[in-house]
Amino acid sequence: MVSIEEFAAGLSAIPAERFTRAEVLQYLRAHPVDPATLNPYAWFSSEKYTRNLILRTPLFELIAICWDVGQLSSIHNHRGQSCWMAIAYGKVQVQNFRLVRHDPAHMACELEPTTRFLIDAATPGEVDPEEPIHLVANPTSFGSRAVTLHIYSRPFDICEVYDQKAKRYADMKLSKTLQPLEPLKKKINVIDGLFNKASTGQGIHPAQTGSPDEANAVQKLEQAFVTNNMDLPELFVVELEYRIALRRTELAFVEDLIARIRERKLGGIEHWESFHTRRGDDERGEPEPQS
Repeated sequence: MVSIEEFAAGLSAIPAERFTRAEVLQYLRAHPVDPATLNPYAWFSSEKYTRNLILRTPLFELIAICWDVGQLSSIHNHRGQSCWMAIAYGKVQVQNFRLVRHDPAHMACELEPTTRFLIDAATPGEVDPEEPIHLVANPTSFGSRAVTLHIYSRPFDICEVYDQKAKRYADMKLSKTLQPLEPLKKKINVIDGLFNKASTGQGIHPAQTGSPDEANAVQKLEQAFVTNNMDLPELFVVELEYRIALRRTELAFVEDLIARIRERKLGGIEHWESFHTRRGDDERGEPEPQS
């Protein structure tokens, strides 16, 4: 096994003319990554999978994607760019789709499921250029979180996402990676379990487990130190810094989402507006009759 730093350096050493499907896939097979070295990039969210940038060059982008149990991506493409996937730990399932109909004038489409395959530590994979539309999933039945390493060549920021049921598609701006947390990543070991490994079984920071009891316990400890005019130990200073940085990241995501809604850049926006309008009417109830 190699460290993630050695893995990234090795990718960077491949010249552009040799950065081919076969050569990069062989590189992944020959250089499995030691999961312990991914600590600075292994950030999970109970809301959705997270994208954690490791390295971006003009030729390629290397991202660690963290999947909680049951999480999956939308059906999407990569705008004609090459993509390879390797597993640092866990496993994921990839479902490919064939584009049966594509109507850019009306942003309409029809998809047909085709091949499905598994990616685990022993079998890295690549996106099929003949069928580049796919989704990635970490099914509940797998019973474990997963971290995948994705290599995109060349880097891109917008892809197409598809709604199979509605037979529609739209452009989607990729969510921001967790770069705002960079100053804190080296301080917190989220895989080996600096925080509460015995309780979570995963060695994940309490703020990422979704447990109110754990969050309340941290708050009580913080208050105890403040009440007794004691300085917080470095561990808790890092805890507070981490929370602030995480909230800023969440805020940036929400602001970006609101902007995309206002600019009507999301597929299905009409259904979303209709749903919330109906829900608001239901909550307000019928108006009182006028006397």
